[in-house]
Amino acid sequence: MSACVGLIPAIAWPGRAATIFIALAASLAALIWVLSIGVRPQAPLPTVAHVTAEPLQFFDEAFLRPLGTLPIDDVHALGLAHKGALVYLFWMRSSTSSDIHPAGGRLRVLIQRRSPKMATCPGAWSVMGEHAMPGETARETSVRGLREELGVEVALEDVAVACVYEFRHIFHLAQGLRTDRQLTYATVVNLRQHAAPTVLANTKEVAEYAWVLPRRLLEMTAAPLDGTSLVGMCDPSVSKLFRDTFLGACAALSAREPGVSCDLQIDEQHGGDCLALETAIEDTEDR
Repeated sequence: MSACVGLIPAIAWPGRAATIFIALAASLAALIWVLSIGVRPQAPLPTVAHVTAEPLQFFDEAFLRPLGTLPIDDVHALGLAHKGALVYLFWMRSSTSSDIHPAGGRLRVLIQRRSPKMATCPGAWSVMGEHAMPGETARETSVRGLREELGVEVALEDVAVACVYEFRHIFHLAQGLRTDRQLTYATVVNLRQHAAPTVLANTKEVAEYAWVLPRRLLEMTAAPLDGTSLVGMCDPSVSKLFRDTFLGACAALSAREPGVSCDLQIDEQHGGDCLALETAIEDTEDR
């Protein structure tokens, strides 16, 4: 019996060692977990010279789940996914008895030159773009943007969503890098009236504007930047964004209003990387 008792500590020791090892491993894992969730949120954000402190909602990598809001400049400094709209504002001049031009000849689209004080693409030609505020749909963003930036009032039902483009680009600015990761909804508004619509541009963002033929806008997306004339749209990535979304907008306009055409060449009538809504990430229209 005494021999058996003497063997017990020797037999029990491997089990005791395993228990101690498991306990230490669990403690280490818990420490790592606490550090991973407790330190990172407390880490300071990169220093950002805020041009605007307006809140911008940011999303997960798939643009599906909102994760919170931060000032717009912080969202760009951190390269967070967000949403916005590019609004293609068309003006179809109402026909009169003396009007001999076909529909394509009467159709114009609004372009605007960015203020030289803008952080990105200063002085470049563009179309009206707006970040989506928390809870907004693409159509609501478009209505608000037209009102705030151009002084143009339209109803929500006047806005159609044409397609969606995932824009990713790094801007090299004097203040540092700005990473734009925006799910961009291309929207369309067609104003039908004889006189040119009144535009009251926000001079903090818009230096000037012009109504041009659709073909002229398409040509500008392939031209080099020149702030003194109607050519150029910042850089190749931005130009592709405008080209693809504009082609999608023209297709949507023709589908919405039969007989109305941007009058582009057949080989140019494709949406590129601007996806139709049935194949793209859904907008939050059904909130």
